[in-house]
Amino acid sequence: MRKLKTSVVLVGLLVSTRALAQDDAAEGTPPADPAPTAEAEPAAPEPEPAPAPEAAPAPEAAPAPAPAPSASANASSSTGVTGIVQMGDAPGESTRGGGASGSSMSTVAGPAVEEGDEWSFGFNGYMRAPMRIGMGERVNPKTDQAQTTLSTPQVPNDQYLDWQSTKTVPRSWLESYFSYGNNWARGVFTIEGYRFSQSSWADPEAQIGIGQGWIELTPDLTEMNDSMRVNAKVGSFGGRYGGAGQYDAGAYDTYVIGRTHQMGETVRVEYDYNDFIFHFEEGFGTKQPNPSPFQNTKFTLLGHVHAGFNWDQFLSVGVHFLHSWTQENDHDCQSREEEVAFYEANQNAGLAASEEGQALVLRFAEGPVGGCKHENTNGSDDRLVSSGVSLPASDPAAQGGLVRRSDTPDGSLSVLGIDAVLNTAALGRIFLGVSRVFADHAVTVAPAIEVIHAYGGGFFKSGITHQYLNEKSGWDSYEVMSGGGNGTVDTIEGQWDMSLSSIIGPELFGQQQLNLQVFGMLNLIQSEDDADLENVSKVKFGGDMVYSPTSWFGIGLRGDRVQPRSDIPEQSFTVLAPRLIFRSSFTTHEQIHIGYARYFYAQRECAPGQWLYCVQAPGATVAPDGFGNRPGINSTKTQRGAPVDVESTLGPFDPAAGAIQGWDKPHQDVFFISADMWW
Repeated sequence: MRKLKTSVVLVGLLVSTRALAQDDAAEGTPPADPAPTAEAEPAAPEPEPAPAPEAAPAPEAAPAPAPAPSASANASSSTGVTGIVQMGDAPGESTRGGGASGSSMSTVAGPAVEEGDEWSFGFNGYMRAPMRIGMGERVNPKTDQAQTTLSTPQVPNDQYLDWQSTKTVPRSWLESYFSYGNNWARGVFTIEGYRFSQSSWADPEAQIGIGQGWIELTPDLTEMNDSMRVNAKVGSFGGRYGGAGQYDAGAYDTYVIGRTHQMGETVRVEYDYNDFIFHFEEGFGTKQPNPSPFQNTKFTLLGHVHAGFNWDQFLSVGVHFLHSWTQENDHDCQSREEEVAFYEANQNAGLAASEEGQALVLRFAEGPVGGCKHENTNGSDDRLVSSGVSLPASDPAAQGGLVRRSDTPDGSLSVLGIDAVLNTAALGRIFLGVSRVFADHAVTVAPAIEVIHAYGGGFFKSGITHQYLNEKSGWDSYEVMSGGGNGTVDTIEGQWDMSLSSIIGPELFGQQQLNLQVFGMLNLIQSEDDADLENVSKVKFGGDMVYSPTSWFGIGLRGDRVQPRSDIPEQSFTVLAPRLIFRSSFTTHEQIHIGYARYFYAQRECAPGQWLYCVQAPGATVAPDGFGNRPGINSTKTQRGAPVDVESTLGPFDPAAGAIQGWDKPHQDVFFISADMWW
């Protein structure tokens, strides 16, 4: 039986879960900048292409169903018992030298290279390749049209960077880690991507390419102090803190403390004392913002510290604090709508503008578009824009121009948390994490921290500002775009992994296995931006059971209950997903899943004017054809969006807000075949 860990949390600290400093060997979510779905602002007639959601920080390699790698290589453990946890190690990779292939690593400085410490190459990675088919129905099929429709699944839990995500039928992903080094030093870079072009199309947004690259040093300190270990890392990389799973981010594929995305440094020190291993870690880095004018993140700095202990592989506890902030001027920015307005309003060297041009000017001045924000007010500090030149409001030459707003406030996004893992041979592994997210004008904070499904503070519609602190109706308001993202989010997440066959005993099960996983998350929101979200809670919970009668075959059943708003039960839904699992043995590197997911909605369709009172599409929809994705509204007009049924007059999209007639109801049935492998 695999020895599992469990967590125990010190809830007294309104903090977040402890997670072992595990570096991210692969940054996806906006790569060069990971690319979660980036929604364009509705006011812009031609928004930039929205980054696709799967490019969002990629989840770690999935755990093997059989005894997994040593705890020291575990991303979720607070500390390795046999040696320092090398940040960035993937499941199966030793923490004391040696890559995935088991070859030893050597030195860059310090004592002479010992025999066996030769420089060598390492390669490891993870691949998930699912075929997914969603079944819908037409309201009024025409001649030569079937009643049933088949397409990309139109479901509410399909976006990795959205609170409704459950990882029930995940999308494609591939990440590869290449390293060269020895026991003292190694260099690592990653290649990442999603949406395999052979089975879709050549999408440059999906082919992330080189996502990370860093050098890490693990000097041998045994001659100085054989109880201490040090690991230092410099470059472009990420750390993972508060993942509920033993080998990955857990059942919800997110982090209750945070996943960092930075160019910078991290240093971790471990010290052995009797049956305890104490650890301390610090890090500092920066995150460059996405330049799209349809969001307003800025150059972001990140500092973080972590401390904790591991007691005899039985109990590990960690305390964490992460702080990201901005202090940069607004970027020069001009939207396409602004260009058109300038042209129309100032055509022919200042001659009277057309009525259409004047209307465009007014509409642009009243409707902010991402980072190109203006307000239609006057004041002593206001600047008017005329013919592309910024002038004082008192200048006669500026009359008829647009009013440029003042810079947005500096913003910050912080996370304080504690987590614990308890390992018992009898009851399995229990994880418990608690965190509080502090947001202060967080709309300007780039995704240096990814936490509880949110990508930074204001990255398009995927950040804390939009996912938790503001209702959709106000997302594009001047107040939100110019300084929104104020409030706190408290989170409790738990996961219990156990082997029922081991608990009941081999007398009944023999070589068969019966494993159970129970999980849940609760979020409490205190928003200073939106009174409707004051004291609102979110909750989701579920379980996953796998019965393996033989080493090569298993039967699984996962169930999820998702309640996005405690005050609007009509948004809730349930998913049941049975599946067949094929593999070469209990201890293996691959799995093939054949399954079916059935969705049960509290309210599948909204009545006209009741756009909040039914199941909701993800805030940052999955481009180009995910549930709720509409060209010109939340994605670029240069691509087609999600399927629509023009015969339908119901749905969560208000025609008065610019939505087109008709929509495809969320699917109730999804079939999938998925190939998963880690090496």
